[in-house]
Amino acid sequence: MLHLRLATACLCGLTFAALCGLGGALFWAFDLFTHGTPYGFLVATALLISFLLLKARRRALAAAALVVYFGLGLQPYYLASPAAGDGGEREVRVVLFNLLNGNRAHAPVRDFLRSQEADIMVLQEFDPRWRTALRPFVDAFPHRELQVRRGAFGMAILSRHPISEIRWHSDPERDLPYAEGVIDVDGAPLQFVAVHPYPPVGQSKARLRNDYLRKVTDLIAGEGARVVVGDLNCSPWSPHFRKLCRGADLRDSAQGRGVSPTWFRGGIPIGIPIDHVLVSDEVRVIGREVGPDLGSDHRPVTVDLAF
Repeated sequence: MLHLRLATACLCGLTFAALCGLGGALFWAFDLFTHGTPYGFLVATALLISFLLLKARRRALAAAALVVYFGLGLQPYYLASPAAGDGGEREVRVVLFNLLNGNRAHAPVRDFLRSQEADIMVLQEFDPRWRTALRPFVDAFPHRELQVRRGAFGMAILSRHPISEIRWHSDPERDLPYAEGVIDVDGAPLQFVAVHPYPPVGQSKARLRNDYLRKVTDLIAGEGARVVVGDLNCSPWSPHFRKLCRGADLRDSAQGRGVSPTWFRGGIPIGIPIDHVLVSDEVRVIGREVGPDLGSDHRPVTVDLAF
């Protein structure tokens, strides 16, 4: 039967992808398979229904196992409480946006950023053209830390609250910046790290990304209200993402609010979440939204926090 053969071929391919994902910590290419967890769950569910209708019980059991496997990865995003955390009365709105250094939609981006009324904003791929296009907006923030760079690794940290103890670090091999500091919100300190590692395209760049994330883990680990903001070039199902969260005792602000892709490529309407705001247990997530298409391959992320 043609339908059974086609469904079986899909089952074999999906099983292969799941097995590769299990080895994500061992080899960079296997790690890429973890990004498709939500789509794996949907395909596995469709296969389970198909095999049940076709009365192929053994194949249905295999598909059910894949539904469970991928479903476990999605569980924190759909079943965890979005109100988790012990945040207090001080509220801040954090906006993260990877602008894309080749993006020329300057006016729509500027209008959107203004509309967000952010307390803290991290802009990535902040190159000289973006500095010029956003100058009045950026300069309106009383506290600014800028690394204007050609290419994809400039960064701007903007705040309506005082920034202290700011330190810019740089990856020694590729000179990629990341910053740590403390933002004073009405007398309460919020420790932050703003990051943008290399995309893991190839073994050497994957190693650089993983080394970078390990350094970030050491910087942010500790006690008190903490937040990590940035394009991590890493989805929540990567073992390297989980290692960062475990090592620094952080959680994804998207937990309990579903999976919203933030990175799309080549006009394909299928994306993955790689732009993150991670928070410690002292921080409560009040709200979270992924913004519209503004000419970048990334979508902006707006998160309301209390601590």
